[in-house]
Amino acid sequence: METPADTRKHWDVFRDRQRAEVAEATIALVAETDAPVTISEIADRAGMSRRTFYKHFPTLGAAMVHTHSVVVDRIRAHAERAQHRDLNGLGRLIAGCRSLFDAGKEHPEFIRFLSYFDFTFRRHGLTPEQLAEFGELYAGELLLPIELLHVGQRDGSIRTDLDARSTAIALGNATIGVLQRLQIMDEYTNGRDEAAQALFDLELEAWRTYLGHPADR
Repeated sequence: METPADTRKHWDVFRDRQRAEVAEATIALVAETDAPVTISEIADRAGMSRRTFYKHFPTLGAAMVHTHSVVVDRIRAHAERAQHRDLNGLGRLIAGCRSLFDAGKEHPEFIRFLSYFDFTFRRHGLTPEQLAEFGELYAGELLLPIELLHVGQRDGSIRTDLDARSTAIALGNATIGVLQRLQIMDEYTNGRDEAAQALFDLELEAWRTYLGHPADR
């Protein structure tokens, strides 16, 4: 006989699957159009009714924040696979940043979603509570680069005069910003080709020079 605990477990699995379907639908829709996406479009793409959508997300903003966390987790997974434990802190940090390009090359829809969220939706589509929730998620996203900066400062490969948090924010904004720009500058790159790779590598070399000790420049 199924117990209440089994029922809750089944519901949790079903709920998580439907929330994942909403995220997948949102990512796909943003990648396909420049127009703002709607709850009706997301629900239809996810194969559910608006009523079912609202069971999981009270607003469009809530769904967007959830989707943002899904996208970041997937990009982060690429970075974690490219940490290269045999390298020093600076080498691991640069390798992790380089994996951002690999993630964008394999899944350009991730970068498209981040651009949409940052420049189209975020300022006007989130409630104060959702902005606060997003702020907490964003702070969590900085943990990996901050830790690698600390590793580099401890092993001597990264300058110790740099504030790790401020540097992590600047590095993250710079690298993601380049990837976002490369997605739209279609006069000489599609954002995933050799031209884009060369431009991104140039950005990383500039950061490698900046982060290293003056004697290493």
